[in-house]
Amino acid sequence: MCHLRLLLYYFFCSADDLIQLASSYEASGGRRLSGSSITRRIRRTQQNRPKFVSAFCQSNCGDVSPNVLGTFCIDTGLPCDFNHSTCNGKNELCYGRGPGYPDEFESTCIIGNRQFLKAADLFNSVSEEIQGKVDYRHTYLDFSQLEVNVPSSTRGQQVVKTCPAAMGFASAAGTTDGPGAFDFKQGDVKGNPFWRLVRNLLKPPGKEQVECQSPKPILLDTGEMKEPYDWAV
Repeated sequence: MCHLRLLLYYFFCSADDLIQLASSYEASGGRRLSGSSITRRIRRTQQNRPKFVSAFCQSNCGDVSPNVLGTFCIDTGLPCDFNHSTCNGKNELCYGRGPGYPDEFESTCIIGNRQFLKAADLFNSVSEEIQGKVDYRHTYLDFSQLEVNVPSSTRGQQVVKTCPAAMGFASAAGTTDGPGAFDFKQGDVKGNPFWRLVRNLLKPPGKEQVECQSPKPILLDTGEMKEPYDWAV
């Protein structure tokens, strides 16, 4: 899957790498591939530091995808609706494409190589070596009832407040890496009467929660759902 042109950039993609990649594949932008590549290269060039280990450190990626070529309808090949990621009003046929389309593993390999090349470039151009141990800070903070001072429209300050978590109708549409089902669509700020009825059977959101989450229509009031356990933490 790795082309010869990738090898010219000091990128080595062995059979073992591909087996490991295939067995643990996630839509993570080739994170494991780029990490192992940079480690091998630095170890080859710095034989006196054999314990060098690279790390691509980050928390949850959120809306990060290796499908960088845009989204297309798999039935027509035309671009998806830009605002809602749909094809004729449906989200099930809208998928993103990566640089190795239609091979998702090839796309992951290419994205991993791009990260590797940039990491190697940053490493080779560094002008200051950081000394000392790696430290960290960690705390638990309840974001459901947080008051924050923000600038107001009158150039003063106003206090705004967060609210418990809630999933909107648009979240059920999934993403163009993995679309949802039924009639949900991204960017939906109106909701659907049928799914509102289903939601209310589980737990109808209160007035304060609806106002706080506005303009997002609430599909699941997860932050206030406690049975049979907390739906959000």
